[in-house]
Amino acid sequence: MLLAPAFLLLAAATGLGIGLWLATLAVRYRDVRNLASYGLQILKFATPVVYSVSLIPEKWQVLYRLNPMFGLLKAFAGSF
Repeated sequence: MLLAPAFLLLAAATGLGIGLWLATLAVRYRDVRNLASYGLQILKFATPVVYSVSLIPEKWQVLYRLNPMFGLLKAFAGSF
């Protein structure tokens, strides 16, 4: 429970970092704004918040763990 604020701060820093990176690309390339919208929707459903990681087939686990929020959410869930 004591680590929860640190995990929330790390989640905010991750979101800020990705947001600033995408904003910088959107200034240079107009299509990044549209791609970011679709990409964020896909990542929202690919993040294991409501369902367990064990529901994902073993052959997709490596690709699934590339989600930037995967490790953070697993650490946050393990702290309670």
